[in-house]
Amino acid sequence: MKALDELFAYNGKLDLYGLCLILKEINERLNASVHTTTGKIPILHMEKEKDLVLCQV
Repeated sequence: MKALDELFAYNGKLDLYGLCLILKEINERLNASVHTTTGKIPILHMEKEKDLVLCQV
């Protein structure tokens, strides 16, 4: 939801390429910041859990 809220600020001012760049930037920033509910950094836990998911598939 945070990403969508941020995108509303651009309100049609982006082309498809610009949209992809902004989404990538927002995604990287949010995934590297502390999650307000869990108090954890999502990207760090993704790296830890990725091996577990790959082994169980």
